[in-house]
Amino acid sequence: NKTSRSKRDHRRGHFHLKAPALSTCSNCGAMIRPHRVCPECGYFKGVQVVETEENLLSVPSLQHSYLKVPMAIALDVMGGDNPLRVPVEAAVRAAGDFEQKLLLVGDQDRIEKELDQHNYPKGLIEIVHCSETVEMHESPAQALRQKKDSSIRIAVDLLKEGRVKAVVSAGNTGASMATSKFVLKSIPEIERPAIATLMPSVNLDHPFVLLDIGANIDCKPIYLLQFALMGDAYARTLQKRDNPRIALLNNGVEEGKGNLIVQQAYELMERSSLNFVGNIEGKLSLIHISEHTRRYAIAYAV
Repeated sequence: NKTSRSKRDHRRGHFHLKAPALSTCSNCGAMIRPHRVCPECGYFKGVQVVETEENLLSVPSLQHSYLKVPMAIALDVMGGDNPLRVPVEAAVRAAGDFEQKLLLVGDQDRIEKELDQHNYPKGLIEIVHCSETVEMHESPAQALRQKKDSSIRIAVDLLKEGRVKAVVSAGNTGASMATSKFVLKSIPEIERPAIATLMPSVNLDHPFVLLDIGANIDCKPIYLLQFALMGDAYARTLQKRDNPRIALLNNGVEEGKGNLIVQQAYELMERSSLNFVGNIEGKLSLIHISEHTRRYAIAYAV
């Protein structure tokens, strides 16, 4: 049978899923994407092309001035179950204990009144005014469309502009994720963001990465594969794991367990280049178990 040009190369079999290839930086040994500048040392093919923090600190004439400019974090002080009072108190402690530069995003008058009750290093805390707040019960989509001057929107805008390196919010999770995806955009080929957390392990000296823990209610198999890719990248870069093991949370360790979505996700992960070890039950993810099932012990970063 002939295939029309419009249908050619659009069959399911043509979409082979593969994890991003990784190589080792020849200068510092960090894991990097091929043909990319190393984010750790700024080298590309043996030549330094980008100045990094470590490079700057190695220059005596720049050490003093560079150390006086801490990484800035935007803090949404209007969100959460205890807005304003608790975030401002936390910001004051972070500035005093860790010399952390913070941009407090919210109603300026109310923030100033709250700050007047504390002693804090004035140079480390800055107020960025906004006129709106996303309440915990509000629809994320509606907040994204209608509240463009909300504290979470302004905080994410500061990150996009480069004024801060991170955003912290205890407010509406859905609005935070929707706003971040709309303003910052997603990594290419990653369709849905995920919320990750580090979980403790009873008999190991390091935690493992668990995701997604609430950003998505309805998932497709491809989303679960993408979560695995992000968890793998997190474990490699932040936990310094050379080849983290990936497991799929399920109601049993045997292949074929779970609903259709989980079964299809299992097939995708098995075909990928990830170090996929199979299914894992929730009760087994926190403990070190017997040798014949040991390969299912931890979801990520073993």
